Amino acid sequence: MELRHYLSVADYAVIAVFLLFSVAIGIKFRLSGNRQQTVLEYLFAGKNMSTLPVVLSIIATLTATGTMISTPAEVYRYGIQHLITPFGTAFGMYLSSHLYVPVYFQCGVSTAYEFLEMRYGKNTRYAISAIFLIQTVLIVSSVLLGPALALSAVTNLSISTSIFLVGGVCTFYCTLGGLKAVLWTDVLQAMLMFTCVIAFFSAGLVDTGGVFKIYERAIEGKRMNLFNFRLDFMTRYTFWNCLFRGFVHGLGSYGTGQMEVQRMLSLKTSDKASRALQISILPILLLHVMCNSAGLILYSLFHFCDPILNTNQTKLTKYDQMVPYYIVNRFSSYPGLTGLCISGIFSGSLSTVSSALNSLSTVTVVDYIQPLFPGMTESKNVFLAKLLCFLYGIVGIGITYIFLNVQSLKQFVTSITVFEGSILAVFLIGILTRKADDNCIIFGTVLSVPIIAWLSFGALFSGYKEPPLALNNHLSAINSSSQMPNFTTRCIDESTNIQTTILLPTYKSDIFVLYKISFQWLPVLSFFCTSFMIFLMIIITGWNKNAINFNSKCLSPMTRFWIKEQKQTDESFLPANDIDLQKQIVSNPDHTTTLLPDTI
Repeated sequence: MELRHYLSVADYAVIAVFLLFSVAIGIKFRLSGNRQQTVLEYLFAGKNMSTLPVVLSIIATLTATGTMISTPAEVYRYGIQHLITPFGTAFGMYLSSHLYVPVYFQCGVSTAYEFLEMRYGKNTRYAISAIFLIQTVLIVSSVLLGPALALSAVTNLSISTSIFLVGGVCTFYCTLGGLKAVLWTDVLQAMLMFTCVIAFFSAGLVDTGGVFKIYERAIEGKRMNLFNFRLDFMTRYTFWNCLFRGFVHGLGSYGTGQMEVQRMLSLKTSDKASRALQISILPILLLHVMCNSAGLILYSLFHFCDPILNTNQTKLTKYDQMVPYYIVNRFSSYPGLTGLCISGIFSGSLSTVSSALNSLSTVTVVDYIQPLFPGMTESKNVFLAKLLCFLYGIVGIGITYIFLNVQSLKQFVTSITVFEGSILAVFLIGILTRKADDNCIIFGTVLSVPIIAWLSFGALFSGYKEPPLALNNHLSAINSSSQMPNFTTRCIDESTNIQTTILLPTYKSDIFVLYKISFQWLPVLSFFCTSFMIFLMIIITGWNKNAINFNSKCLSPMTRFWIKEQKQTDESFLPANDIDLQKQIVSNPDHTTTLLPDTI
């Protein structure tokens, strides 16, 4: 007998209202204000947004569906060690608010990569922004895959149809409404995300018998492996790779990623932007902690009745489908509640995709089209921004179909965002030191990025699967349990396979050893590899030379606490790379950075 519920008419109605409301927001902002006549209005919301929607948008932007469905699935299979990651992220976000945000405002930039030209040169700006464009298109694809898996678990819609539906709606309202539509839909989506997680927790605590029962079963299943301090690069999750991965993510994505930077640049002042990022830390940490803890709830619910091992009854094929499967079965008797929770799962993807499309359009217009065609009118720039937003959406939807067979959303997303470590290295060296010029960055990046790309995508497509902790199907052990939900009890009573099935470690002998490195380490290795290559080029070109003045606005205010004052006079410094002469940089296509001797 198939143990599976589907969405009711009321649930479909709730989801439809949610999607239509998102579209309505796009239409509203297309027809309001100054009707998006300028790039500033369309791409940056006129730089007059209030703090609350920006905070909620920061929360929602990078909290994709993958966080809500793949993180619990990872904890279910590999234990709670992943919980360390959001704490590293929180620390990285706090540092970003002090390191990067003041620099962007004192430089007066529109994109994070515009700053790179001021600090290094045009070649660095084009190279790093190109990496961002490629990576973000892949992010759009990975994020669209999450709600498609959720829909396929609870409806008769195919994964292909789900991808087209969610991607199409998101592309439409983002193209039509610009950044204001993205920010205000993020407000709605952030609220729905928390609603979904809270509903899941409330039901899960009741069905499992409470916190102590969850903890007891997690101990029995060896899921409480929170402090694994082994420095093992092959283990999927350890304390160290989770901590450093979270830190690189917080410092990189929230400090140098255009998706988050653009939200902060929509505020009027640096202080407001820094405060918005700091305020968002606590709710982001809370949401991620709850998503990790949801994995322990799943294990307590299914620790003797794994839904994938019972695929004949559940029809599930991927562990990333477990959260929507539980939601639809648990809330099927409450009309509309399942639809509300599924909308919450969609919200993560819609927010991330819309933010990605808006950022892709912004970077293409500001970093490529405007410098190459400086005489283009505002109306043409706005038209191109909308057209690019639409085209990027279509490309993202198309690429999604290539990755339908990936086994873990978490690994997939981390693998394609691996270059955030390389981008972080370029930014940190730029704001914390006076070393490195355009040539050092280009050579260092060209030498390191191919190595990281090889490791990341080689591991993703190698077929290697990290063996999980034991997953049992000992069905007779809990027949008498009164705490389990009805659909799990039926799974136990109606199955004829009353035995224990344990998923044992399986290795392929032909897998290259470096492809077995945990994907959690890859962004960290990307950061150190790129940093090493850049500093190697600095040593080769002359360590005792500086590329910018000690009082350059390209340096972070925090840098002034430890950098010594330059003893040479300002007249001996070539000012073409200083922010005060930004117009000279833009107007001089042959600008190159001249290194200055270090007199410290």
